[in-house]
Amino acid sequence: MTCVYRTRIGDDCTSSASHVSFPAAALNRYAKAWNAFICANIMPSSHGHEVTVERAILLFGIVSGKYIDLGHVIHQGMLRFLKGGTTGAIPYGTIVTKLCRSSGVRWPSNEAIAVARDTY
Repeated sequence: MTCVYRTRIGDDCTSSASHVSFPAAALNRYAKAWNAFICANIMPSSHGHEVTVERAILLFGIVSGKYIDLGHVIHQGMLRFLKGGTTGAIPYGTIVTKLCRSSGVRWPSNEAIAVARDTY
C-alpha cells in the first residue's frame, strides 16, 4: 500500500493492510492542538501520537473551516466499536447518557447510571 503522506513526511509513514498513519509530530502547533482535541472528544483514542487517515481528514476539514457532520463522525465511531474495530473503554458513553437523559429516556431503578459532571 502506498502511503499518501510520503511526500510530506518522508519515511515516517506507517502502513499496513488496514492501517495507515503518520506521526503527530509532523503537524504544526495549531494542528497538534486540534489533534489532541479530536483524540479526547470527537474520535476517542489513546494513540494521539499517530494520525490516522480518518483523523487526518477530520483535522483537514476543521483547520480548513469546512462543514463537519459530527453526528456522522460519532455514529461511525460507535459502529466501529460495536463491530469490534476498537478496544478499550466504550466511546461516547457520557454523551450518549446525556442525550438519553435530555430526551426523557428512563432507566430501570435497579440500574446504576454514572455521569461525569460538566467541568466547564
